[in-house]
Amino acid sequence: MSALSVGLNYDPGNWFVMSEFVAFQSEGFLTNSKSWYSTVGYRFGAFTPYFSYASTKADVPQEAGITSVTNVPQLDGAAAGLNAGINTSLNSINGSQATTSVGIRWDAMPNVAVKAQYDRIKLGSGSAGRLTSVQPGFEYGGNVDLFSVSVDFVF
Repeated sequence: MSALSVGLNYDPGNWFVMSEFVAFQSEGFLTNSKSWYSTVGYRFGAFTPYFSYASTKADVPQEAGITSVTNVPQLDGAAAGLNAGINTSLNSINGSQATTSVGIRWDAMPNVAVKAQYDRIKLGSGSAGRLTSVQPGFEYGGNVDLFSVSVDFVF
């Protein structure tokens, strides 16, 4: 297993830019991926609007699957079907996606920030991206719109 992460942050005052790249390699399930993001923002007093773009590309190889060890022709069809199901499952969870985000942070008081963010997630072809527990009717390889509001505080 190996992981590499390189990032930068430039924040001279009212505006800022930050970016990071991560490469991950491992044996087995959900093996190799490369991810990166970039964010820019500008502070207007207590408000900070920002824009981000992020991408994750996962490389999940096709599995060889099982073979009919007994050389029984009647099992060949079942083994082929099982192998196809395994590879379909692996492809649907390969984790590739790209996300465009726009948000605003409000520093409401010392040590308290309120954040609102809209994300447009474009899933990789036939993929659920990094989403888990997808529900019936979910469109693999489609788009997901997400709006979130959070309150961060330090005590």
